[in-house]
Amino acid sequence: MHALHHPPPPISACFSPRLALQSWPGSPRAPGLPPTPATLQGRFMTSESARQRARALIVEGIELATRRNDVRGALARFVEAQAADPDSFDAANNAGNCLLALEDLDGARMQYERAATLGPDRAIVHWNMAVICLRQRQHTASLEAVEHFLQQAASGADKQASAIVPNAQRLRLLLLTLIAFNAAEEEAQAGLPARTGDPEAQALIARSRQTSSVGDSLALLAQALERDPGHAEARNLHGVLLMTQRDYPGAIRDFTLGIALAPDTFALYANRSAIFLLINPAFLGRAFSDVIELALDDAHQALALHPNDANLLVHRARLFRALEEIDLAQADVDAALALQPELTEGLYVRGVLRNSRRDFAGAIADYTAALDRAPARSDILPARALAYAAAGSLQPAIADFERYIAAGCRGEMNAQQAQAVLQALRKQAGTV
Repeated sequence: MHALHHPPPPISACFSPRLALQSWPGSPRAPGLPPTPATLQGRFMTSESARQRARALIVEGIELATRRNDVRGALARFVEAQAADPDSFDAANNAGNCLLALEDLDGARMQYERAATLGPDRAIVHWNMAVICLRQRQHTASLEAVEHFLQQAASGADKQASAIVPNAQRLRLLLLTLIAFNAAEEEAQAGLPARTGDPEAQALIARSRQTSSVGDSLALLAQALERDPGHAEARNLHGVLLMTQRDYPGAIRDFTLGIALAPDTFALYANRSAIFLLINPAFLGRAFSDVIELALDDAHQALALHPNDANLLVHRARLFRALEEIDLAQADVDAALALQPELTEGLYVRGVLRNSRRDFAGAIADYTAALDRAPARSDILPARALAYAAAGSLQPAIADFERYIAAGCRGEMNAQQAQAVLQALRKQAGTV
């Protein structure tokens, strides 16, 4: 299983003209909201004073949403701004953001469609459309929107859009994977060929295990599957190799077809479950939870077939933690460490859970134990550094970030982020 990464701050939606970096808790739909048309029937003649009034209301709304977390108050300002200036892109887009935060998905989508009509060249609205379509499980529509966003953001002229491009690329990969998953499920339901027992296919599988070249192994397994398309083991091996190449759509197809062929094979469920954490779509907020539920279903099935697998227990603990089910995550990681007390990943994940409970001393101890057992795991260093900093030990935190940067920033935190945190720690410690 792979390392538990700390997700970037969730982005439920992007406020224009600036980015909202925090998601809001869901709340019931506000009753009595005025209806909003999905498209404009025509442009409106708006006086300059009305436009100025609308702009002032938008600034007030952004302040309420981003600084005071008053989503309903912000929504009221944006709706009032729309009444003052029906041609305002920002009023429509930000009203959509508020409705999304309030879990009014249909209302949010109507506002985003309105904004897209008003500002078809504004990249940010296509990102918001991609998020809302994903929440509504309309994966193809979401993919079309994110592709449109990436095309418009390619110039780099829009700094807000440029900042979102890495997440948009990750969302695109997630959507391609979800679409491939659904297609594979349909393919499996239509019926799959039975094992042919072709001895040449078995020989090709054996040769694929002996070569050190991923490309050669993939080619040999593809030949084996041509001869024996019902061979579940070949499906699993092929899928694992595709995962190493970040071809998650291809991998999820292999695992899904493999499960249909051999539903009692725990490795197929475990590998399919791992894909969604590898993509790590935590930036999607609530939509992330929907995706993790898919992974959790597979983890449950894998553990039902193989209940004493410590790595599987740690993997499920990561999924529970992603859903903020901390007690369930703790139970799984404790069970894993009871089976394998020196399991590096188990120690790391227990450290993450202790850190979330503000047990910084315990977290530091676990991170240190994990690093003692796997010194090359430099991705653990930022987690230990932040625990040191939270505990008030700035010099060890600085040392860990310096080591992480020297190792090439091979974890979830990129070099720019690590340098920024390091500079902040040095300033706090008075060493700059």
